[in-house]
Amino acid sequence: MTISDKIKEIRKNNNLTQDEFADKLMISRVTVSKWENNQASPDLDNIRIICEVFHVTPNDLFEIYGDDNSKNKQDLQENNYKIKGLFISLGISFAILTVLIVLLFVNPSHANDNVLRIDRNSLIGFFIILIAIIIVILLVLLGSTFKKIA
Repeated sequence: MTISDKIKEIRKNNNLTQDEFADKLMISRVTVSKWENNQASPDLDNIRIICEVFHVTPNDLFEIYGDDNSKNKQDLQENNYKIKGLFISLGISFAILTVLIVLLFVNPSHANDNVLRIDRNSLIGFFIILIAIIIVILLVLLGSTFKKIA
């Protein structure tokens, strides 16, 4: 329900004509007509006056917590889960990468050397694991996208 519908509903629930509604708000009937026909919207001062005169809250007027917004809430909740899943996946991936870097690149036979020695097999293994982790992250993201579509 739009604000224009809500204003019209408030006016009709109070058994007022557009002229009577306008008089209560100290505005013109043309302004009320424009609001109800979605040609204009009330400014913040008029919203405050509507709320005071007709004993409604801005939440009621805009239906911030109404049923029309339940899909938006659900979408927001799904996006929050998706973001949390992404951060968890990234955190786990970086932890695994850190352990792998230590295991693959630090050669115990050269523990007394202060030089980091990297052999070709370690480098290849690192990149294979890095690619696998990237694929897993992408699958997590795409999986939640496909779940949303279905």
